[in-house]
Amino acid sequence: MAAFLHGRRALMAAALAVPNVARAQSFPQRPVRLVVSFAPGGGADLIARLMAPAMSERLGQQVLVENRAGAGGNVAALAVARATPDGYTLLVSNPGPYSINQFIYPPQPFEPERDLAGVVLMAEMPHVLVVNRELSVHSVAEMVAYAKMHPERANYGSGGIGSSGHLSFELLKLRTGMAMQHVPYRGSGDVMKAVLGGDVQFALDTLPVYAERIADGGVRALAIGGAIRAPTLPDLPTVMESGVADFTAGVWFAMAAPTATPPAVLQQLNEAANAALARPEVVERLRVLGAAPKGGSIPAADSHFRREALKWQDIAVRTNTRVE
Repeated sequence: MAAFLHGRRALMAAALAVPNVARAQSFPQRPVRLVVSFAPGGGADLIARLMAPAMSERLGQQVLVENRAGAGGNVAALAVARATPDGYTLLVSNPGPYSINQFIYPPQPFEPERDLAGVVLMAEMPHVLVVNRELSVHSVAEMVAYAKMHPERANYGSGGIGSSGHLSFELLKLRTGMAMQHVPYRGSGDVMKAVLGGDVQFALDTLPVYAERIADGGVRALAIGGAIRAPTLPDLPTVMESGVADFTAGVWFAMAAPTATPPAVLQQLNEAANAALARPEVVERLRVLGAAPKGGSIPAADSHFRREALKWQDIAVRTNTRVE
């Protein structure tokens, strides 16, 4: 009798699993949406629009891009977290909704680790440390000396409280022991104008924002925030090469789905994204944008989210950063 019951339970379990397997095998049957957490034109948007056609070809269905900006990426993340977990609604964002916002915004109606499942880490883009060209500062060491000598005149701009440019510069302050006033703006474009006009002296932001102005001498680059030098600026040292230990700064972009999305569907999406990231035209376009393609497994993406969350939680706590 025990053997009979065991066999019956096994048959029932197999029967119940069939619809899920069938659904996964037939995915996708309609267009897939990439919900981008920021406005058109930013890094997340550009990368999503670069990935979409290549993923469409692999999946055999159109991949559409939809922008839902607001609350540092939380608006889009909440929409995806609450979406039907069927693989048709995905989040494309920078670290904010995955690893930072939970520590600096008021309590959220979603938790990244609980409500979002990683699909793939798509790309990384280093920050570059820049200074107003009129200031006689030509290295990280000279910047630190200037800040310590003129604390009342030393300030830096960022794209807003809690942005990667803000928290990365706060980390730089912690690593160097310098004091510097933070001046938040509404976005990276406004920060660049402020540096050019001398309203702020320094900024630490994504390389593509400043690439043209570095080339024409509008601003002076002091160092690259990434772990290695940028291929487009091979003579520019990294911040760590400049004497600041254990420091990297940049942004990364990742794709995620609602947590309960079937594993087989997540795997299909991961494979489509990795195939897109391996295409020569995608690699070249990312290089032009100042980004490096990443790719990898689903567990690797989830592990990356967790590691970054621990890093930014520590910085948010130590700097008492909050968005009210």
